[in-house]
Amino acid sequence: MHDKGQVTIQFRYCYNYAIEKNGTPPGIRRNVIVDHIPNLFKVMIKRLITSYVLPINCVPDSCIINIYEPGDCIPPHIDSHDFVRPFSIVSFLSECNIMFGHKLEIVGPGEFIGSASIPLPTGYVLVLNGNGADLAKHCIPVVSYKRISVTFRKMDKAKRPHNFKLDSNLQI
Repeated sequence: MHDKGQVTIQFRYCYNYAIEKNGTPPGIRRNVIVDHIPNLFKVMIKRLITSYVLPINCVPDSCIINIYEPGDCIPPHIDSHDFVRPFSIVSFLSECNIMFGHKLEIVGPGEFIGSASIPLPTGYVLVLNGNGADLAKHCIPVVSYKRISVTFRKMDKAKRPHNFKLDSNLQI
């Protein structure tokens, strides 16, 4: 899927970000079959849990990969409550900033003003929970260099795709 300037790859769910032409609201598409999480990402999930970065009661069952080219961004948003909190974002290839704020102002294409800007160095993990996940919007301003982020989330049980089965390799 190519959207909002970056390429997005989703595992274990397909999420539509806008109201579709047929009136379907944003959310996890419950009738779409998608690929399982690759083993490399399962290893990362286990490390996040066993290192206490994420709590044992919130083992991610899905992930999304965003591939940014120079000039790509993600506009201000709050992640859907189709996904429980906390969730984590792992950054690769280049550093960028993530901006937070109750109100994020768009000042130009991919340019935003917010209350706080936090660097996301390569290899770092950002965990979003509480007000940072539920009240403050966040965005990624235009990136200068190629970047990849991997977001690990757990789906709300009531929102999971039909016929969804937990991955036994992710049960800790």
